Amino acid sequence: MPQYPSQQPKNPRSEEENSRTLGAAAGGAILGASLGGPAGALIGGIIGLLLGETVNGEKRKQGRK
Repeated sequence: MPQYPSQQPKNPRSEEENSRTLGAAAGGAILGASLGGPAGALIGGIIGLLLGETVNGEKRKQGRK
């Protein structure tokens, strides 16, 4: 199925960026669960997700993926 320009994502993400973000979220959830139980897992996952996105943004600014 062809994709028209309006259907293509504006900021396509590489597989490496997705893996980095998901890995950071999973790591944060594991750390949060070990420290604070289920609520800690949720908060840790969110914090890990944000940190992973921050790293991706910094690497994009430097011209790396």
